[in-house]
Amino acid sequence: MNRQKLKMMKFMNFCESLSLLSTCKRAKCGAIVFSPNFTTIQSIGYNGQPSGIRNDSCTCIEGDCGCVHAEANAIIKLRNINGNIKYTMYSTTAPCRNCASLIINCKVIDTVIYDYLYRNNLGLELLQESKIKIIQKSHWLNNHD
Repeated sequence: MNRQKLKMMKFMNFCESLSLLSTCKRAKCGAIVFSPNFTTIQSIGYNGQPSGIRNDSCTCIEGDCGCVHAEANAIIKLRNINGNIKYTMYSTTAPCRNCASLIINCKVIDTVIYDYLYRNNLGLELLQESKIKIIQKSHWLNNHD
């Protein structure tokens, strides 16, 4: 196994472990933003209630549970980034349309790798339209021996 694939697998494992911190009753998701050379994790996120809101207040209603998505939390926490570098985001679930909009507007993420599909493809379609590279985890792993 090459070194790049090993590093990516470790980042993916970290993100999947991170998703276990989620306080959402419906879905456990994690996201990380990292440098293209796999040397720095710039930001992390997992889904849950907004800061200061009780963690047990998730309604478990699909599309209206009240939780902030993992990708949004990771983007909010991006700090001290080099605007000349384009970063990669790995998310356990493909971004929804709102999170895709945030990814596009933050202007520093040029690749999104995801594991599971979201309930619709609107986010992936928006990322594709914006020329952000999108790759499913299994495809990335199979093409980096």
